[in-house]
Amino acid sequence: MSILTRAIGTTLLLSALTATVVSAHFGSSAAIIVPADSILPGQEFEVVAIDLTPEATVNFDIRREDAGLTVPLESATSSADGHFRLSLSIPSDFPSGYAQLYAVAADGTQAMTWVFVGERTSATPPPPGTPPWFADPSVIVLGVIAIGAVAAVAYMALRRRRVPAVALPASEPSRRSRRTRRT
Repeated sequence: MSILTRAIGTTLLLSALTATVVSAHFGSSAAIIVPADSILPGQEFEVVAIDLTPEATVNFDIRREDAGLTVPLESATSSADGHFRLSLSIPSDFPSGYAQLYAVAADGTQAMTWVFVGERTSATPPPPGTPPWFADPSVIVLGVIAIGAVAAVAYMALRRRRVPAVALPASEPSRRSRRTRRT
């Protein structure tokens, strides 16, 4: 078996052992997703809601807590699995900057996401409360797997290079000592 085959096998085994279980339903929390990079006041934008209360009325509002502003938007009814898509628009006089878009179901289940209202530029900072990229759990797991893969390959390579020393019987002198006697 080649060293590359062993390294790949070891990496796959370690990946399978350290993989986390991902659940799309059954206990996952409600979420709303806005696929747009930014929202322009007065224009429609798409919202995807997942795992909210099934067959419930869901009210949307957008908030700028730093400005003390809450604007009610539209309502929608979730499907039997608690999912739906909806097009919303915010008033044309809504101030630019980060805002929180809330979805609240009739039973109190809620989901929130940050949206940027206005034109996004290269100078636009990330949303408030966003952890640095290296603190993201998926980056940490990927880093652990990558380090494990490199360690496995290095171990296999170093292990293969070692040549076991052959011990000579004690009664036979070594080649070096035979040469010194002849001279």
